[in-house]
Amino acid sequence: MEKGKKKVLIVIGLFILFVILICIAYIVFNRATNNTSNNKDNENTYIDPGSGETVYNPTNKAPEKEISGTGIIYLGFSKLLDKGISDVQVKNIKNYINYYSITNNKDIKEVSITVKSINHDINKDINNKTINITSFIITIDRKSTLDVKLKYKDLREITLELYNPYNNTQIFTSDNIDRS
Repeated sequence: MEKGKKKVLIVIGLFILFVILICIAYIVFNRATNNTSNNKDNENTYIDPGSGETVYNPTNKAPEKEISGTGIIYLGFSKLLDKGISDVQVKNIKNYINYYSITNNKDIKEVSITVKSINHDINKDINNKTINITSFIITIDRKSTLDVKLKYKDLREITLELYNPYNNTQIFTSDNIDRS
């Protein structure tokens, strides 16, 4: 083999080796960067103990929000659908909680249902009216809890009542909302 061809092959081989080393370095560096950002994202992830749902707020991105646009994140409310509450009723419940937040000057950001606390009393007779009652506990902003009673006789209308869990006094009812 000629010396000129040998030198060209050596230069090509070194160039290929250089490109391979750059690719390996890029892959290693990129993995280290991704692992660091994943760890930061995991620091901003919260698993709600009541509903079991995950709130994911990645770094440098908009925080998770509820679709209704109220600014309140509702955790565990989909479980009410599994328990026989209609989609229309769940939307009304969320609207009532938002109304409670506004009228009581509470800047509620998150409401979570303790799913294990959901209890049904189907076809209960109250004042000669047959209604269904579903009760459960909600946690507001990961701090305070309230007892909730839902009263309904069909799949459209629903009444939301909120109670202080310590003395069982009613602090809100959707019956008082002017719907006109």
